[in-house]
Amino acid sequence: MPAAQRRIRIPDILLYGTWWGILTGLAEVGLLGVRKWVLGRYLHISPMVVWMAPVADILLLLLPAVAVGLAARWGRRNLSFTHLTAGFAAFGMLSVLTMWGKLYIPAEIVLSIGVGVQVAGWLTRHQSRFRHLVQATLPGMVGLVLLGGGILHGSRLVRERRMEARLGPPPPAGTPNVLLIILDTVRSFSLSCYGQGRPTTPNIDRFSHRGVRFERAYTTAPWTLPSHVTMLTGAMPHETAANWVTPFDGSRTTLTESLAEQGFRTAGFVGNLWYLAREAGLSRGFVHYEDYRVTPGRMLAASAVVRRFATRATVRNLLGYYEILGRIHGAGLSRRVERWIRRHPDRPFFAMVNYFDAHAPYLPPARFRGTFGDPGRRNPLLLYEPNVDSLAPHAVQRELDAYEEALRSLDEDVGWLLDSLEAQGILDNTVVIITADHGEEFAEHGELGHGGSLYLEVTQVPLIVIAPDRIPAGATPADPVSLVDLPATILDLLGLGTGEFPGRSLARAWTGEAGPGHPEAVMEEEEMLGAVLGRYHYLVRRDGNDELYDAVLDPVETRDLSDRQEFQGFMACLRSATANRLRSASSCIAPSAPGLARAAAADGGMDAFESGPGGSDTR
Repeated sequence: MPAAQRRIRIPDILLYGTWWGILTGLAEVGLLGVRKWVLGRYLHISPMVVWMAPVADILLLLLPAVAVGLAARWGRRNLSFTHLTAGFAAFGMLSVLTMWGKLYIPAEIVLSIGVGVQVAGWLTRHQSRFRHLVQATLPGMVGLVLLGGGILHGSRLVRERRMEARLGPPPPAGTPNVLLIILDTVRSFSLSCYGQGRPTTPNIDRFSHRGVRFERAYTTAPWTLPSHVTMLTGAMPHETAANWVTPFDGSRTTLTESLAEQGFRTAGFVGNLWYLAREAGLSRGFVHYEDYRVTPGRMLAASAVVRRFATRATVRNLLGYYEILGRIHGAGLSRRVERWIRRHPDRPFFAMVNYFDAHAPYLPPARFRGTFGDPGRRNPLLLYEPNVDSLAPHAVQRELDAYEEALRSLDEDVGWLLDSLEAQGILDNTVVIITADHGEEFAEHGELGHGGSLYLEVTQVPLIVIAPDRIPAGATPADPVSLVDLPATILDLLGLGTGEFPGRSLARAWTGEAGPGHPEAVMEEEEMLGAVLGRYHYLVRRDGNDELYDAVLDPVETRDLSDRQEFQGFMACLRSATANRLRSASSCIAPSAPGLARAAAADGGMDAFESGPGGSDTR
């Protein structure tokens, strides 16, 4: 019987499938290495891909191959070496092509099949030698995968121990801890303690009464990485290299580095793995940093083929599965934070927690679905619809409903963490800061999501500071503030001055301390600049088109004041300030607020200013 027609047994399938799976996985790892170390690009994937990619590819090859082999045996048919090898080789080629990403998927599939057939034909003629090659090299390939995984896991443990050994002397007894809670993609408009009529955040609400809740706090950027860099360094986005394709360059000292030198045990727990994983550069100064975890979803995502196809809307809709593979949910995150804090009582801690549950696709747990809207079937991928104008208002509203239901779930997880720390007596000596990196748009200005504008629904974020016996409880300052001031504020609350960080301590909000004049908040995006000065929000695009809104009377930003006669002097001054990225905008004198009230009355009253983004029930 020709070699190609000899029956392939299950042990043969396991042998060849394991070899081809490891070979495919190592090829993917090599291409990822070129992308990262030669081309300098983000990978957005766990470093554990070194061993997870081969394991995932082995499973993806063996499961269907064994199933086909069993079916062939049951049907008394032969599974030939040629057919088996063609399938394995085609999968390997498809993995390479999907990582290249320059062809349409149908073309990738056709080309991969063609290559697989050619490779199988050649190897069939040399089947005996190929089998010897597989048997000779497989142990070494397995060893290489195990070695790579061991080195990666071991290096993290060694790094953590070295970081711990370099901590400064413990701070004096009684020094408070710091817990920085960042609600990824959460706009202040959607929190019930900020006026949302729905009970979206009952747990955050009750804790907010224990400290200071800033009515008008602003981020510096409408997306994750530069905003987090600001919160840890006090730097504006343009002052660092952190952008969509470049990680934080470490050119600025981080708050965590400063606190580690002061003897604080530092830890970061992040749910946003796209721009907060270690490769983004923000793990500097953290003794313990949790980003990627080994989960079934993350294991599957290690395969290039899965990553390529799992992100396709057609595949998602076909399977009815919309979750992000390996998403870290708030419940598990809160428990890991609590466990880490409980296990390290020897010195004060600084812990940063980034919750990702309110990020798209909005998938609240089953018990919260329908809490604020229709619990019926919806398409969670609607957010990525390219033509927002074509979306029906009810479709956008359902996305907003699901978003706020996800926020309601997230509030439960935050509440659990704070209640647990309180029950252990830890919260009494902990500075708690609750904020967000940016908000989210729901077609208020023709966009969905975030990252492309600087309107209030994206830039106005919650900011709650709780520090028992250090700040007054229940205060709600109305003056605008910026997240630029967070590092200086944290150091000030710890009695460490403000260090070398830009910004000023927010203690001025409860002490009444005056400071040098400057724009209360400046924000940046690739195509826009923005500044909040008193009650006014100024926006200017790269092409020179600008807008002006009264952020107090018109939080929805529906009435552009830039053409009003009484604002022309103010606008001229603001336009000239764009030369230094609006840093000198504080010298611009705005007209008094009654000017807007009179203008609104002339236009038919203030009714349009009564509701917030998303409609009358979503303020």
